[in-house]
Amino acid sequence: MPLEEKIRADLWPGVRCERLFCRIAGASLGDERDEERHVDCWWRGRAIDVKGRKAGHESGYLLLEFRNVMGAKGWMYGGADAIAFLMLEGFLVVGRRELLAMAMGLIDLRDKVHRQNKVDPARWVHRLVGRVGRRDVFTYVERGRVEMLPHVWVRLDGSVEVYGKGD
Repeated sequence: MPLEEKIRADLWPGVRCERLFCRIAGASLGDERDEERHVDCWWRGRAIDVKGRKAGHESGYLLLEFRNVMGAKGWMYGGADAIAFLMLEGFLVVGRRELLAMAMGLIDLRDKVHRQNKVDPARWVHRLVGRVGRRDVFTYVERGRVEMLPHVWVRLDGSVEVYGKGD
């Protein structure tokens, strides 16, 4: 089965995604200290947090985590320089700070966190949501908005395409 079909069939666990990113981009895996800071690997001198494919990706939405299931700071406030989202086309790599600034401009921070399981990304775009019985807080943003930020595509064949101010 070709890699693209395998990615489409599975919502890959994080470790497999991290290793895939390292293999095709020539990055190196981080260590345990890096993991505590939400850094999975190092690429071109930058700390990268790799995110596996989620159900919302195919419908055009990316999940941004502000608080994790334990209520601690989520990866949007981690130590990574950039976030690499696994998509069918490869990895969409975008600066974490730029992504956070964009999200903060879209979300009404006065809104309460809505608790619901089995969340439909289209319904919760730019709204704070978390799951019942957990302390997580996240939102969804449109992939197209993220792609308006400076970003890099690391394609599954290892080629790199830079959009915006470059890498």
